[in-house]
Amino acid sequence: MNQQKQPQQKQLPTLYCTVGLPFSGKEAWAACQGLPVVSLTANETVVGSKATNKTKATTDPLAFTRQLIECLFAAGNQVVILLAENLSEKEQEYWQNPDAWQTVFRKFQISEKEALRKATLVGAGKPELNRIKELAKHAETLKVNT
Repeated sequence: MNQQKQPQQKQLPTLYCTVGLPFSGKEAWAACQGLPVVSLTANETVVGSKATNKTKATTDPLAFTRQLIECLFAAGNQVVILLAENLSEKEQEYWQNPDAWQTVFRKFQISEKEALRKATLVGAGKPELNRIKELAKHAETLKVNT
């Protein structure tokens, strides 16, 4: 019996997007994985800063972060971790690209009270505490597809 070889379908690389409030353990988990990690918050800080010599490519933190992820996959990485809250459905949709990679959302559960406690312990200021409260309120109204 002559069997023809079926072309092997190449497995798409995987983007792990973290989902959860600040101080929920996303960064600690990512640091232990031994994989490339892209931080949306860090990119927002760098891209949104008043640094000089900005180029067109570095004026939008979301686009810049997505481009970094695409570059990591183009360089041969099969798994990349994105550190971001990704709480809304719209935010989750932005990180999906079914033609280029599969997206997996990794949910980190923490209560608002615990996130505020941890933030206070590390000396977070009022703006960060208010941000946690806002995100917690917003997260309660959303379904997270993980």
